[in-house]
Amino acid sequence: MTDRHQPVYQYVAFLPNAQLAHDDVQVRQLVHRFRDTHPEWKLLDGSKGIFLFHLPPAGRSVAAIELPAGYGAILGTLFPKDLETSPRHWRPIIDEKLAQDIVRSRGRRLMSDFWGGYIAFLTDQGTTHYVLRDSSGKIPCYTIVCGEVTIVTSNLGDISGLPLPSFSINTRYLAGFIYEAELSQRECALNEVKELLAGECIEVKGARSRQFAIWDPRSICREQPLEDFEDAFRQVGQATQACVDFWASKYDRIVHQLSGGLDSSVILGCLKRSAYRPVVTCLHLESGGADDKERVFAQLAAVDAGIELVVQPGYSLYASYDARIFRLPKAPKPSVANLGITIESDLRNFVPRQTQAEAIWDGQGGDHLFFEPRSPFGAVDYAFRHGITGDFSRCVRDAILRSRLRSREPNRSASRSCPSPSR
Repeated sequence: MTDRHQPVYQYVAFLPNAQLAHDDVQVRQLVHRFRDTHPEWKLLDGSKGIFLFHLPPAGRSVAAIELPAGYGAILGTLFPKDLETSPRHWRPIIDEKLAQDIVRSRGRRLMSDFWGGYIAFLTDQGTTHYVLRDSSGKIPCYTIVCGEVTIVTSNLGDISGLPLPSFSINTRYLAGFIYEAELSQRECALNEVKELLAGECIEVKGARSRQFAIWDPRSICREQPLEDFEDAFRQVGQATQACVDFWASKYDRIVHQLSGGLDSSVILGCLKRSAYRPVVTCLHLESGGADDKERVFAQLAAVDAGIELVVQPGYSLYASYDARIFRLPKAPKPSVANLGITIESDLRNFVPRQTQAEAIWDGQGGDHLFFEPRSPFGAVDYAFRHGITGDFSRCVRDAILRSRLRSREPNRSASRSCPSPSR
């Protein structure tokens, strides 16, 4: 098992300013210094104008995919958008024409044809460079500008031996961090470091760099609207099962953290039905609270799936923020939500180590999909799409039931927010 503190994929890339002659000297000095301090890292030679180092990972879940004709490389995992494809027989094959289209589209073609967890480094014959982070954000990505060179990495610790400018504290970020620690923003706690957010691309052309989003969930809603419940139910089920199948095909042994909640139970049910299921051990981590009742539901789910359930404390007996916090990897954007979990990583990794698991799965993130806010906006969405016609009254009634508002409140809100059919 790999160190849980390390990112999914370790890489460092140097993107020089191709329009200046003297930047070649600087980038080569940085490259030679990095090569001397990281002899076990490999240099991918297929990207014109980009010096991309990576630490080849063990297992088959992630890999380096070099694009033909020097158009770049993709680090991580790619799956086809066609979910009917068999995971057992599919391999990511990108020919020169597709690679060219991916670069010309600034990565949009890559996102439209594939999904997974990856960082893509693309180059247009060495004059313009693009770095793309997929919409899952599975692999971290940070950027630093050092003179005429842009450095891109998954872990700042990997470039600590380079002659970089001194870092300074971003007090504005810290003020926001105190108010809301999990805000998604490009700024970091260090002024000189920026994060490439999930679904974003950074374009480096000459001395200019531009960061922009290329994945927009609103466009998916506009282009592929789902208004029939049965159709939505079927598509969500098929997509979830296919996603589990593809990821399951990448591992031989996994530990699934089964909380007993809906999210992790759904994933376990999909694993049970998967034709590509690895050896699974379910792990329930007890919170230790007086109302920790989910253990019963975790046991029911595990028994139904016919899979072993291991129960252990999620925190040590005297869990606290102690000196261990200073041994954690330094991060430009630490996660408060995961801080306690990371401190207790030795305890939580005991079962994965015993079972020689290659990955730890859980059901986190499902709340974002299943959570229903108390809001009348469902009726507003219908009105924007269809006007005040047809089933609008039914949508208003549904919105009232879901939002638990008084009947006249959503009607007033809808009448103010919805355009008339003529608009």
